[in-house]
Amino acid sequence: MLARTHKVKKEDIVGISRLGKSYFNDLFSLKLIKEEKLQKPLFLVIVSKKNEKTLVGRNTTKRRTYAVIESAYCQFKAGQKVIIWPKKSLATEEFAVIRESLLGLLGQAGALEV
Repeated sequence: MLARTHKVKKEDIVGISRLGKSYFNDLFSLKLIKEEKLQKPLFLVIVSKKNEKTLVGRNTTKRRTYAVIESAYCQFKAGQKVIIWPKKSLATEEFAVIRESLLGLLGQAGALEV
């Protein structure tokens, strides 16, 4: 699980949602905003009840998404806040597919160091 110090704070969600640049693929949507004063990247995963009805399914989706972020955390550029919305339940998806999809989207957004 990603440490609390690496997560976006609750009061920043509205600002990122309004001002952030949007990126999409078949599994994820994300909003990214750059802040030069940050020393590390911050992430947040939001899973709606519309996509996954059960609490167990929502938590599984969050855990799998955070696991991908945590495994590639050293590759992210500092100074950015990212909110990720899975478009559907990831409980039945292969981990390799989730990793490829999310890292591809973050690379498209310019969040990864090359």
